Order: sequence, then structure tokens, then C-alpha cells
Amino acid sequence: VGYGDMAPITGIGRMVAVIVMLSGVALVSVFTAAISSRVITNRIKEGRGLSKVTSKNHIAILGWNSSGEDILQSITEAAIRDDRSVVLVNEHRPEEIETIVNKYHQLYIKFVFGDPTEEEVLKRANVQFAFSAIIIPDDAETHSQRPDERTILATLSVKSLNPKIKVVAHIKDESNEPHL
Repeated sequence: VGYGDMAPITGIGRMVAVIVMLSGVALVSVFTAAISSRVITNRIKEGRGLSKVTSKNHIAILGWNSSGEDILQSITEAAIRDDRSVVLVNEHRPEEIETIVNKYHQLYIKFVFGDPTEEEVLKRANVQFAFSAIIIPDDAETHSQRPDERTILATLSVKSLNPKIKVVAHIKDESNEPHL
């Protein structure tokens, strides 16, 4: 297939040319579909908080409550980081997190869905390469553990993955402070 300056003359030659043309079109279609499918799948996983974060030297905010937006506002106003990347790790619905991400569009915010006390979730959030972690208790407590227990467990999990990380943890009961 070209500009027409060369063309097959025999019947077999023309048959081979038709097969080559059709298989070429099919191959390009399959290749394009595979790439599109991969991109769309990655976008869906990212939107639901199921993909691995590749950011480094980011701030990880583990858990979420009403003070979470205050923390994001402080990061925005202080311009603490040049790249200003933040990773939110919690079990809230992606739609709720999308509202927050849109509100703080000047920050580079990624979302990881999952329990911030679980090591696999923290690995997806790339906590082992984070600059700092801010651990706050969830407002809607859906777990059997008390909020401070979860905060302490999340702190231990983060420190086991990244011993040099700077951690700020919010506890509700002062008597639990020594455990941190």
C-alpha cells in the first residue's frame, strides 16, 4: 500500500496486498484499543483511590475529620513545599474527596482509599518516601477500635515503613500521649 506508483499485477499478489492492508488496519485498531483501555483503567483506579502514588517528599494526611480542611488550608497558605504534593489516605467516598481536591486545586493532591493503619495501603500512598505524615482521627468511626488506638497504630505503621519521617499525630485523650 503506497502512492500507487507500484501495484501488484497478479491475482495472488493482489490477494496478499488485501490481506496485508486489512491486517494492518486490524493491528492498529487492536493496539489503539489496548492503550486506550489501559489509560482509562488507570484513570478509574486513580479516581477511586486504588492506584499507587509515585510522589516523593510529599505530605501524607492519614485519616480525615473537620480539621483536615484546616490543615490543607495551612499548607496552601504557608507554601511549605515547592511542589506542594499531598496524599490523602482515608476510607471516605471518592466523591467526597473529589470535592476537597477541587477546592484545593492549587495543591497537587492524590487520594488513596483504605485503612491508614494497614501497611499495604500506606505502601500505595508511598509513605516510605514521604516527607511527613499528619495523622488525624476519623469523624465517622466505623471501626471497633477507639480513635486514639487507631492513631497510635497508624503512627507505628508509618514509622515501621519510614523511621525518619516527621509525624504529627492528633489524639483525643491526653492519657494516650506517652504511647506516641
